[in-house]
Amino acid sequence: MLMRRSNGFLLIFLGLLALRLLLHEWVSEILPARQTGAVFFVLAYGIILRWRVGMYLWFRRMTAP
Repeated sequence: MLMRRSNGFLLIFLGLLALRLLLHEWVSEILPARQTGAVFFVLAYGIILRWRVGMYLWFRRMTAP
């Protein structure tokens, strides 16, 4: 009930993978390897943090009396 299978999942997944590879190549030309790793780490951490907070708020709404 919470999730439905998407017909475009594979297309979206492959598109995001291609975008990630292109951006990684472009960013690695501008920044050294250490800074590139730090940028991608901060980006991933921010996405995960936002997702976790959203899930917690959803849980609080679902369990509220």
